[in-house]
Amino acid sequence: MRRLGQASAMVLALAWAGAAGATGSLDCAIADRTLALEAGAAVSYSIGGFNNFHAALTIKVKDVPADLARLDLGPDDLMHHWFSGGELKLELYREREGSPHGTVRLVVDTKRVPGSDGAYRGSYVLTLYTVPPDDGEGRSRTFKGKAACSVE
Repeated sequence: MRRLGQASAMVLALAWAGAAGATGSLDCAIADRTLALEAGAAVSYSIGGFNNFHAALTIKVKDVPADLARLDLGPDDLMHHWFSGGELKLELYREREGSPHGTVRLVVDTKRVPGSDGAYRGSYVLTLYTVPPDDGEGRSRTFKGKAACSVE
């Protein structure tokens, strides 16, 4: 978490270094019985682009393999993002290297809260796919919950 805090401070510093009103900071947080997520990036308002994306994801669900339960995610894990028209969406994806096969996919879908100063509320869908160590039948599990983000 300390590293994430330092990275967030760097993102904010980079955001302030840009042209006034042209950049800002993105923060997303999820904390429920299924998962914990802290994500951040510098955001370009003019083109909706993200810079220096980073996230810490912890899956709290029973029987999740240790190498998929705690992930530090970066720009390569941000498969898609959308920041336009009052919507903020993220798709994060990580595939296990080696065998057995396993994947984590998290989709965050939020809309701007009317009258707020950059608050976004919505939902997430977490899809976890794992194959047991004996290469038996793969198992897919899907979890849903609420998500909150802010853009300043």
